[in-house]
Amino acid sequence: MEETMWFSPLDYLLGEYQEIKPPIMTHMGLLDEMLGGGWSAGMWAIMAAPGTGKSAFGLFNVLLAAFAGVPCAYFSLEMTAAQCWHRLASAYSTTGGAASFGVQPFKWSSITAFSVATQRAMKSEHVGILEMADRDPFVKMTMIMTREKIDGTDKPLQMMIASDAKLRNITGLLGAMDEAHSMGCRLIVIDYLQLISTGGTGSQYEDLTEISHAIAGKASELGIPVLVICSMNRESMKGQAKPTMHDASGTAAIEYDATGVISLKVLEEESTQDVRRIEARVHKNRAGLSGAAVVFDYQPGFNFFQAVRRADE
Repeated sequence: MEETMWFSPLDYLLGEYQEIKPPIMTHMGLLDEMLGGGWSAGMWAIMAAPGTGKSAFGLFNVLLAAFAGVPCAYFSLEMTAAQCWHRLASAYSTTGGAASFGVQPFKWSSITAFSVATQRAMKSEHVGILEMADRDPFVKMTMIMTREKIDGTDKPLQMMIASDAKLRNITGLLGAMDEAHSMGCRLIVIDYLQLISTGGTGSQYEDLTEISHAIAGKASELGIPVLVICSMNRESMKGQAKPTMHDASGTAAIEYDATGVISLKVLEEESTQDVRRIEARVHKNRAGLSGAAVVFDYQPGFNFFQAVRRADE
């Protein structure tokens, strides 16, 4: 009688491998190379001191993903939805696509004068937008554009911006992550970790540890990359030469929960008034290089990043 194997290790491993989704490209060549193709599924901690451009970095990644056809969501616990849109539109105005539609580069503080041209150009490139609250004329136009049919066909959501107060509670945030995923979002950015609460009476360390576990678990459940912006602790802001992955303010859990940990640091000696030289160093990466870094030129006025060079250890 032929023996039947009830469990095949090879089939099991192949099945697990086939379920792994390809990473979401950042479309910043040097960064994709360093990350092993882009953002792999799981929680990514993006750590930086105030004024380094950590929110701008998150927004810029959402913009590039959307124009590559990847539906994504940006959850802001600090800026209003309108402020997020203004920065996204300004960054878009610097691209070749915007230039082809006659949109000239403009700083996000000048958005009112350029909103109509920007909206028409983004619509022509088939980028739909959903916004959760209409706060100014530019944002109202984004809502109108989302509900329109482009070229006679319905286009999928490409960007969702949310800044609702419920996002500051971990229960509301996890629900919003589920909602974004159900709408097709394949990349989520949360800005930022230290503004989320559990609503409990525990210490900050206990709360942030619980929050880190919850976000990492939800990212794993959804099978998508979730970028979590994190503030660095005060000690790491005192001129330390090289940040480490232990520098996230308030908790040590994130370094264990995260699929990857990246710190952003301003290279003051290479920066000017209009352009900050930012080093993005990978401290942990389950899918690619660790210890590697990419140096960017960051233009705060345009919310724009451009890779300059690798800076590996």
